[in-house]
Amino acid sequence: MVADGNKPDFSGYATEREDAAADDPTPASAFGEVGERINEVRDYAAYYVKARIDKLKVAFRNILVMAALGVVGLIAGGFTALFGGHAWAANLLTAVLLLGAIGVGAYVALTKITKTSKERMVHAYEQLKREQRADHGTDVHERAGEDRATAAN
Repeated sequence: MVADGNKPDFSGYATEREDAAADDPTPASAFGEVGERINEVRDYAAYYVKARIDKLKVAFRNILVMAALGVVGLIAGGFTALFGGHAWAANLLTAVLLLGAIGVGAYVALTKITKTSKERMVHAYEQLKREQRADHGTDVHERAGEDRATAAN
């Protein structure tokens, strides 16, 4: 390439010396590059293994969903037989029972989550009060009680 018409432009091209250095690296640089490549392969292998594990988890979850749907179908079939072949009534009853079970499950889960959250918060405040008593000889509630008693007199 000629940039100004007189001199060739070698920018962007490796010189012969750089090519020779790249072809004949020092042992230290070669070991460094091998270490980098081993780390790279290790990372790629970990990525591959994680992807395979996640694929198995998704497949297992899909199997559980299909099994649950199969159980619901069996329940509906049982109610159909119980109601003398009236599938609409059996499906309606199955839906009501299923939605009721979901509602009860949600209520139980939310109650447990709320209770656990409250217990964690109470524990955190009790810990703060213990630290205040250790650092200051009193805690916020004791100090507030003393201030109220002083104000009442």
